[in-house]
Amino acid sequence: MFRIMGLRVSIERRLRSDSVRLMKIIAEAETAARDLVLGLPERDQVALVPLIEQERKRDRYHERAGLFEAILVGLSRPASDAWEQLLLKSMSGKEPGLMLPRLLQQLYRARRDADSYIRLEAVKPERYQDPYGTALLLHEAKRHEEALTWARKIIKGPRLIYSDGEFHQVAGNHQLRELRLLEADILDGLKRKDEAREARWKFFLESFDADMLRRHIAKLDDFDEFDEMDRALKLVASSDRIYEALRFYLDWPRLDLAEQHVLRHRSAWDGRRERALEPAAEQLGESSPLAATVLYRALITSVLDRSLMDSYADAAMWTLSLDAFDEKLPPDAPIVSHDDFMEGLETKHARKYGYWRLLSDARLYSEDLSQ
Repeated sequence: MFRIMGLRVSIERRLRSDSVRLMKIIAEAETAARDLVLGLPERDQVALVPLIEQERKRDRYHERAGLFEAILVGLSRPASDAWEQLLLKSMSGKEPGLMLPRLLQQLYRARRDADSYIRLEAVKPERYQDPYGTALLLHEAKRHEEALTWARKIIKGPRLIYSDGEFHQVAGNHQLRELRLLEADILDGLKRKDEAREARWKFFLESFDADMLRRHIAKLDDFDEFDEMDRALKLVASSDRIYEALRFYLDWPRLDLAEQHVLRHRSAWDGRRERALEPAAEQLGESSPLAATVLYRALITSVLDRSLMDSYADAAMWTLSLDAFDEKLPPDAPIVSHDDFMEGLETKHARKYGYWRLLSDARLYSEDLSQ
C-alpha cells in the first residue's frame, strides 16, 4: 500500500489532465494503508515509523496532511513517540515550515499535552497562531488564566489558517464569535461570574447573537431571565441594525416577531444583501408568506435593476416562490399585489430577455411537475 501511495507524486506530474479513476485508486490505497497500520501490534507499528516518515517527506505540498495526522494520532504510544522524535529532529536546525508544527500539535492535542502544544504555538509567527484552539485546549485542561490570555489575544492584520488540505488567508478577527463564547466560559471557570455575565451581555449587544443570549439567560437566577429577555427583545426591536435583528428573530426563533420586523422595514431591505435575505425568505416562507414575499421582491428587484445576468436563474426561482405565495397573501396586505408587482417588472425590465425566458421555462417545468 505504501508503494502504491509513493507512486502518486511521480504519476501526477506526468498526467496531462487529472484522472479521476487513478486518483480514486490511490485514495483507496491511502485509506487502506492507514487502517492496516493502525491495526498492527505496537512492535510492528514502531518498525513502520521510518517508512511512514519517509512517505511524509515526499508530500512536499501537504496534499496528504490529513492522512498523516490520522495515522499519527491513532498510533500506539510507543510508535507515536518514535515518530515524534523523528519529527522533532526534522524541525531542528532549519526552517520547519507550517506543516511540521501543525502535525506535532495535532499529536499533542490528542494527548492533551498542553505544555508541548503551547511551546510550538508560542514560537510561530503571529499570523499563523490559533488563539481559539489554544485557549480551548487550556480551558479544557482547567488552566483558565492562561486560556483567558489566549482568548483575548488580538492578532492584527490578515492570518493564515489550515483548512481542507491548504492554508487560507482570513481576517485577524477570525473566529471572534467562538472566542467570545469561550471567554465567557473561561470566566465562569475562574468563578468570575459577574464578569462572565457582563461579557455575554456585551457580546450580545454587539452581535445580536441568539446563542449568546441563551447562554446569558441560562446563567441568571430564576425569574430574572424573564426581565432580561424582555430587555433584550426591546433592544433588538429598537435597533437600526435590521439585518442582525432579523437573524436574531429567526435564530431564537420568534418567527412572529421576524414577520413584524420585515414588514416594519419593508422599504429598507437591500437586495444586494442576498446572503442575509434569501435564507430568511426561505425560513419565513411557510409561516409568513407575506414577509417572505417582501424579501424575495427585494432580491428580484436588485438583480434586475443591476442587470446581473448570472443571477437571472435565481431571480426566476424567487419569482416562482412569489407565484406560490400569491394566493396566501391577506387581502389587506400592506404591499402591492402580485399582479401589479409583475406588471411593474415587465414595464421596467421588458428587455431583460434572459430573465423572462428563464422564468417562462421554470413556470412550464413547475406546471409539468404538478401534473
